Amino acid sequence: MAAGLCAVVLMPPAFSGFRTEVGEQRRVALEDGSVAMINTDSSVGVRLAKHQRRITLRRGEAWFQVAKDHARPFVVDAGPVHVRATGTAFSVRRQGGGARVVVTEGTVLAWRDGALVPPLAISAGHEAFIAENAPPPPAAKPSRTDDVLAWRRGEIVLDGGTIASAVEEFNRYNTRKIVLRDPAAGQRTIVGYFLIDQPQQFALAAARMTGNKIVETNGDIVIEHSQ
Repeated sequence: MAAGLCAVVLMPPAFSGFRTEVGEQRRVALEDGSVAMINTDSSVGVRLAKHQRRITLRRGEAWFQVAKDHARPFVVDAGPVHVRATGTAFSVRRQGGGARVVVTEGTVLAWRDGALVPPLAISAGHEAFIAENAPPPPAAKPSRTDDVLAWRRGEIVLDGGTIASAVEEFNRYNTRKIVLRDPAAGQRTIVGYFLIDQPQQFALAAARMTGNKIVETNGDIVIEHSQ
């Protein structure tokens, strides 16, 4: 499926899970009234039981708009990391040996199996990274949630991160990969708004600001020295 294409799926109670391909996004209406927005290259399992709603994020990232139901907590399991809510909106992304939790509405509780500390409360406008092999941080930090979750509107917002990390982000969404052959250029920082499915526009901007050029090799977009 083309990068940035979003499909709507109505999920019956017996539905056990689904996947998205690279560049695919799905907006899924759950049987309990909740909504899940599933990002690129993700795998999610769903179990809506009598006393609990359980989501398994096996891979990737998803944002959830949770229907209020205090009798059935909504729990997202990302390996040994767990996030619990009753009526709120938040995202979970598996990355780098843990899970990044970003809250856009209400409050969630996040914890790791075996951690000898209370669950971490994360409120709207904040985020936290919960490592698989370490206790949760003492507090959540403020987050630019609209920028972090810009993928829901088909955008990538770069806010001073390195070009190398931006290349990794674009490659999450596109089968046509960006290859960076100038390590020094990869350490430069970059700011800007780009469309997810237009990696060449980002590559051109990165090449110009670092004095490099882009060439195509085997279908990939290569950023390399101009000499």
